[in-house]
Amino acid sequence: MARPTRLAAELAKATGEPASRVQRWIEDGYGPATPEIDAAEHFRHLVPLMGTGKNGDVAVLKMAADGYPCRRLRTVLASLTEDEGPDTDDPQELVEHLMGDPTATDLRDLLLAQARKAPAPVEWETGNIPEAEMPDAKRADLAVRTEALTFADLTVGKPIDPYDYAEHHRVSEAVVPTEEPFDDASAQIVASLYGFVRETARTARTWIENASPGELARGVAAARTLVEAGLASVPGLGAWADEARWRRIGLLAAVASPVLEMLLSVVGMIPAGSAMPPAVRVYVSALEQPQKPLAGEDQQP
Repeated sequence: MARPTRLAAELAKATGEPASRVQRWIEDGYGPATPEIDAAEHFRHLVPLMGTGKNGDVAVLKMAADGYPCRRLRTVLASLTEDEGPDTDDPQELVEHLMGDPTATDLRDLLLAQARKAPAPVEWETGNIPEAEMPDAKRADLAVRTEALTFADLTVGKPIDPYDYAEHHRVSEAVVPTEEPFDDASAQIVASLYGFVRETARTARTWIENASPGELARGVAAARTLVEAGLASVPGLGAWADEARWRRIGLLAAVASPVLEMLLSVVGMIPAGSAMPPAVRVYVSALEQPQKPLAGEDQQP
């Protein structure tokens, strides 16, 4: 490694870190991605995110979400989009892969815990629900699989049928009864949203390659909002390790800004004072949290 430069020495004084460490951070691309960001401020924000046992890529994503894009942000996002799943166009094969993801495991465990506390639906007494005789664990697994199938269809480019949501609702009611009727209109909206995400995802790699550092950072910030809104609305689903949570945020970054914008547009059409289920109310409230401006943005003309 080269001897610390004058810049590294100045930043070392500003941050209290050894000049050799600051020099290494500069060389590894942790410095500010745009000249509008004050370097000392940037590195002061970086210091608590680095160190023994902390992941550098996670630090880059956290910096971006807080409005401090690092020079290596583009590289981090590109590495996350590399396909780690099976090379298949079969949604069912992809479902099997998705079921091994920690998200599926967490959701399955959550549904199982709820199923053991919930009363059986009245319809079970007449045998109208085929899953009535299944053990709780098998029904929870089936509910997660019906949800995973939607994501699998999205991934392989298969159109999302609103019927899929009706089936997911039916199976979910078999696990944890809510007595809430299936809303066909809501299913149509969600199907349209998935279609929108699918079309946006097709250009994700191009977006990562061509977006400005500020746009990349805004994508990460929007993805954090989407992930945290989801976790807040489903108590018990937030037990992911820090690195796993930020990996999901990074994976969503390329599509998050337009998806968040679309969701907020839908929320804006809801009449004031409308009744919402508690989980939906929490989700909407989390979506509406203001985004942090980019560092140095308020200093730009």
